This record gives sequence, C-alpha cells and structure tokens, in this order.
Amino acid sequence: MMTRQLDRDVDQLVERDRDLLVELTTELIGCRPTYVGPAAGIRRAQSVMSSALRDAGMRMVDVPAATNLRHHPLYVGVEEWADDFAGYEPGVHPLVVGRVDVDPALPTLALSGHIDVEPVDEQEWTDPVLAGGRLRDGAVFGRGASDMLGALAAYTVAVRAALRLGGPSVNLEVHSVPDEELGGNGTLALLAAHPAPEYVLIGEPTSMRICEATLGFHHFVLDVEGRRTHMAESSGADSAIERAAAALTAVATTRHVLADRIRSSPGFAGYDSNPLAIGKIIGGSDAAVPPLSCQVEGVAFSAPAMSTGDVRELLAAVLRERGPEQVVPRLTRMSFPGNPPSTDRRLSNALSVSLRSTGGRPEWTGFPSPCDLRLYHALGASGVVCGPGDLAQAHAPDEHVEVEALVAFAKVITKLIINFTADNSSEEVAP
Repeated sequence: MMTRQLDRDVDQLVERDRDLLVELTTELIGCRPTYVGPAAGIRRAQSVMSSALRDAGMRMVDVPAATNLRHHPLYVGVEEWADDFAGYEPGVHPLVVGRVDVDPALPTLALSGHIDVEPVDEQEWTDPVLAGGRLRDGAVFGRGASDMLGALAAYTVAVRAALRLGGPSVNLEVHSVPDEELGGNGTLALLAAHPAPEYVLIGEPTSMRICEATLGFHHFVLDVEGRRTHMAESSGADSAIERAAAALTAVATTRHVLADRIRSSPGFAGYDSNPLAIGKIIGGSDAAVPPLSCQVEGVAFSAPAMSTGDVRELLAAVLRERGPEQVVPRLTRMSFPGNPPSTDRRLSNALSVSLRSTGGRPEWTGFPSPCDLRLYHALGASGVVCGPGDLAQAHAPDEHVEVEALVAFAKVITKLIINFTADNSSEEVAP
C-alpha cells in the first residue's frame, strides 16, 4: 500500500532524475528512428533503450525473430498501402524487452511503447534544429517527443525509482517495439514469440487521460469500371471517373453513420473528427478519352466494437443503394478493428489511484485513433492507453512534450507499479 512517506519518496526520486529523463528523451529523438529509409535509426534507438533499461535494473529478455508473420491472422499488410512499402519485411527490426520478476503467482504488467516515429520535414518547423531533439522553453521538442519517445524514457526512470524503493508489486516488463506507425506489426512480432502479459499500459499521448477503448482503421479500395466509347458519344455512365464520382458521393454518406456509431461507444460521446477520408484516385491518361477503369482509395475509422466485416458491409450497402452498379468495396490487409474496454478494470483503477496521488484528476475517454492496444487485447491482455503529450500535435511540425508532463508521468508510473497489487477497489472509476 502506498503510504504518504512512500508517495513523497517517489516524488523526490523522480525529481532527482529529471535531467536524466530529459537527456534520454532527447537522445532517443536524436537517433531519428523513422519507419522510412535506413533502419539504422531504429537500431540505434533500441540500443539506447536496452542500455537504459539495463541500467535501471531490468533483466533483458531475448525475443526470437518472428517467422511467417504474414500468415498471422492479426498481420497488417502495409505493403498494400502504397508502392513505397512494396519491399517491406516484417519482423526485421529489433525488439527490446526488459523484465523484473517478483513472484510467478502474480500477474505481469507491461509498459509498452513504440520506438518508430513519423518522418520529419525540418523545413516546416519553426526552427529546423528542433526536429532533432532540443530542450526549449520547458519542453522537449523533436519528432517523436510526444509520440512516444518521451513515454519510453519515462518508463525507464519509473522502473529505476521503483526498484530503489523496494521494487514493483507485480511482475514487470517494458516493451519497446518498432513498426507501430505501420499498423502494429512490431508488437505482433513480439507477442507471436513472447507470452502476452495479463495487463498492459501504452503511453500514447492522451494528455494523461485514461483511455480504455480505441478506434479501428480500414483502408478501402473502390475498383470502378467504365465503357469504351468515342468522346463525342460518351455519357457519364461510360466514364469510369464519372462513375467513381457517383460512388464517392454515395460513400460520403457513411460519415454520419460511422460518427454516430463512434459517439455511441463508451468514452467517445464528444467525438467530433472526420471518420472517413478519400486520399487517392487513379484513372485516365487522356483528357478527351473516358477511361475504362478508375481506382479510388480511402480510409474509415470505426467504433471499437465494429469489425472489418461490419465496415465492408456498411460501404457495400450504401453503394448498392445509392452508387453506380457493380462497384464493390474491398478492404486491404491494412485494415484492423479497434478494441472495446476490457471488463477487467484493475489496471484502470490502480492508474486512477496513482494519478490522484500525483495531484492529477483522472479523466476517462476513448482514444480517437488506432494503436497497439488492440493486439494485446486480442491476445488476452487487459489494458489502457495513457501518456504525456497531446495527440493533436503528434506527427506535426514543432512536436513537443512539456518536461513537467514527462516528470508527472514518470511519478504516476512509479506509483502504479509499486502499488498495483494493492486493493484499489474503493476507487471510483468511470463506467
């Protein structure tokens, strides 16, 4: 049980490691672990994480490389997303797992985070040097600062503090995974070769809100056929492009259906984002000749309880009712469902207690994006998403995370892993 003295001891130890936390976050950003281009950046960042976890007192676990990952039912076919990923090979980036064993009778809590980050165009930043990792005005700037290298750094500081104060009350792991930005195949590679934990916390930027459910993501393609005809004799029904325009008008009507389904899900009542986007259209080679074919691609976000089949049928139904004939949507393997809240509230409860003891005010909401929680959930783990930083500015120019937010997160995680097995049943949590 967390006493007042132990609570103060946690705060003091984490405060002493404030500079270490900033330095580690900045160092990880400086590795440039983007998911595109050479893999050296991810390898460097994983080496930094491995050293930091070992220095914190964790035993490093050797996780074998995944084989035949493409045949796994949860595999995400990023190679179907764009030609840039035609040579993508899953399972080649290193996985980092640190572990502290407490008692085989106790559950395992994993602190999970992704080491890969979005690409960065320094010229879009207020100051290009910030993109590579800099401390300025009380915040750590750089690509991946909030999504989610800062949280990974905070895990190491939390483990270090917890072990100095007597250790965690639960078997503990830290998972540092690649390929999250490509659909989660890094976490899948880990869980295909390593036992899934009973509980998992993922430190995506939620502004420290507790998110128990995530949205699904679905890449759909419309293959539209036209008819060959002379341009002087053609009609709208002949041109695949004009038929595609009619299909798009029909598909656009699913926006309100998707949004309503999301808003009716626990934690998403205030959802006000666009759940459907059309980003790609290919068709035609001559302005005067109606093309025989046209291809349209888009993405749809779905409510946590909706399957890929549900989304496919929603699109197909509206096309049957309002679209041109013979246009059937197909979903690529770059599609996956979200996950509804777990019925096991133990982690949510314990996290709420830790937030309150650090001066926070627990808030529950849904995570308005897909993330790796769905993979842990599918393999039996109960989990939440909660971390420092603001999702709205992740991936954007001038991405940053406040140092105070990083320090507060490290304190919360330290208290969580020290106090996880305590009886927190009296804590009131959101339904």
